[in-house]
Amino acid sequence: MDEGSGNYTKNGKPHSQKGNSNRPASGDEVVTNNYPTCGVRTYESLIGHYIVGGQQAVPNSWPWQVLLRKGTSSLTCGGSLVVGSDGTLKVVTAAHCTAGSRASQWTVVVGAHHLTSTHSTNAHWFQTTVSAIIQHANYNSNTLNNDISIMILSQQPPVKPEIQPICLAKTTYNVGESCWVTGWGTTTYGGSISPTLQEVQKDLVSVADCRSAYGQSDITDGMLCGGKAGIDACQGDSGGPLVCKRGSSYELVGVVSWGYGCGFEGYPGVYANVHYYNSWLNANL
Repeated sequence: MDEGSGNYTKNGKPHSQKGNSNRPASGDEVVTNNYPTCGVRTYESLIGHYIVGGQQAVPNSWPWQVLLRKGTSSLTCGGSLVVGSDGTLKVVTAAHCTAGSRASQWTVVVGAHHLTSTHSTNAHWFQTTVSAIIQHANYNSNTLNNDISIMILSQQPPVKPEIQPICLAKTTYNVGESCWVTGWGTTTYGGSISPTLQEVQKDLVSVADCRSAYGQSDITDGMLCGGKAGIDACQGDSGGPLVCKRGSSYELVGVVSWGYGCGFEGYPGVYANVHYYNSWLNANL
C-alpha cells in the first residue's frame, strides 16, 4: 500500500511507505482519558479476500487502526492507538514514516474504513493534527533498525467501541503464532492503494529463518518476521499494526517496517518488535 513517504522497501527490498482540520467530538461523544481496557474488538472479522493475499475488513473491526496523512496525501502510513502513561491516546508508528518530517505536516484519522470517508459519511470518523513526534533516537534509515515512533495528538478522540486502544505486547512473540496485519496499502507490489481497510492473517517465523532469507546482519534483535508467499503487508501499510490475540484481548506485537517486495516467495515481512522496545515505549508514552 504506497503513496507519499511510507515506502515498504529497504535497499531495494520493498515495504516502508514513507495530513488537517480538527473536529471536536459531537455532543453525544464523551471525550475522556479513561480507557479501562485495551485490545478489545466489538466487531469480528468475516471469512473471506486485499493487503496482499488478504481480505476487506469488517468496518471498525480493528478499532486501534490509525490512518496517517502527510500533507495532502490520502495515505502515507498506518499506526496504532495506544494509551500513554498520562491516560491519553497516542499513536505508535514506524520511524521511517516520520523521519525528516514535522509534527505540523501530519493528520491522524481514526475510526476510518473508507479512505475517502469524512464525518458526514462515517459517524465514527475522527481527525486531528499532531502536536509532537517522538522518534527513536537510534533509528537508522539504512538498516531500518529501531524503526519506531510515537505521535502525540492535538485532540483526543471520543471513547466508543469503534475507537479503542491496542494493548502493548506483554511478552515476546512465539514462532508459529498466528497474528493479523491491517492497512490500506497496495494489494500487489507497485499497485494502487486500497479504498477500504484490509486485513490478513499471517504466522510469525523464527529469527533464524528470517536471517537465512535476508542475511545475518539485516535482521536485528529489534525486528521480528512473519508471513509466507502471497501473504504480506505492502506499500502504504508501513507503521501499521501486527497484532496477536492473547487470551481475551489483542496485543500490538509488531510495527510494519520493511521487506523484499510484498509477499515474495522466501521473504517474510519484517516488523519492529514491540516487546523489545517496551522500555523505550514506557519511557516516552
